[in-house]
Amino acid sequence: MTQQKKDGVPILGWEDLLQAIRLLKNDEADSKKEIRYEYTWANFRRTLNPIEPTKIIDLPDGDDYQVIVNNKSKNSVYLYLGPDGDENLKVDNSAWEVKPGYGMTIEQSGCTLWAVAQTFSDIILTIHSTKPNSKSEVVIALNVDLKIGTGNLLGKDIPLFLFAEFGSDWEGILRSVVDSDQGITGNKAANLRSFQPAQTYEFTLVANPTFTDFRTGVTKPIQVFLIDFNIALSAMIAAVAGMRGNSYSALEKITQNMVGYAKSGGWIANLPPAGGAFSITPGNSQSYLVFCLLTGNGSETCVITDYDRSTNTFTLGGY
Repeated sequence: MTQQKKDGVPILGWEDLLQAIRLLKNDEADSKKEIRYEYTWANFRRTLNPIEPTKIIDLPDGDDYQVIVNNKSKNSVYLYLGPDGDENLKVDNSAWEVKPGYGMTIEQSGCTLWAVAQTFSDIILTIHSTKPNSKSEVVIALNVDLKIGTGNLLGKDIPLFLFAEFGSDWEGILRSVVDSDQGITGNKAANLRSFQPAQTYEFTLVANPTFTDFRTGVTKPIQVFLIDFNIALSAMIAAVAGMRGNSYSALEKITQNMVGYAKSGGWIANLPPAGGAFSITPGNSQSYLVFCLLTGNGSETCVITDYDRSTNTFTLGGY
């Protein structure tokens, strides 16, 4: 016999529940302390001449660096770490190959890096560091974390067990709204843990070709949203506040409405089914990137299965 769900299950420890949600904001702020490379030492584009080894960076000792090489050319670029790259680096003797459209991340203390290519090639170099560059304006590094796990990651960063202890329907509602409808393991949001306010960042979105049930007639079904954390927190508290005396189905509807409220005003771009490029210019508050699509069941939040920091590329695996 199927057990019928009771309507309006009372919440135990109401104030404790709201306080736990508010503390999520503090937990996010404290997580910034774990960022290793907090500053951007330099960011620039270089053009390599054919067959000619080029010294692309020469970083001083006394700091640890994260060097990101993004190959924007149509042929491979080869790298060499050390001061004698002009003598030893050739296009056919380096194991460090950066293919067209790809990137490579290298973590080193003070170092010299060379590059060479078969033809004229453009690369973008981004250098993050543990200390600011004393010779230039201090720039906060872009750090992105994937959040709100689905599939095997469900509950890793949302305390479902805590909501269950409060004796409410909230745990089941979160599973219904948050988890992947297709059973995909990934994350539904990208947290901009740190960034330089008012700076424009360029990203690329790649969608798994198995997205097959877009709503008929929609030509640009992938929507990009930049959600302010404070608005998202307010929406979450409002959804919980609506739990007093409401039925399970009503609670689901309230939660879905609050998700829509959190996205309101945060639209960035519409992209075609295969993905594409977009840019954002975040302000001063903490923000999340969320990707949505329209299916026969309405708006669905996409699942991010990978983020490549070397090229700022998100991969979507489903919803």
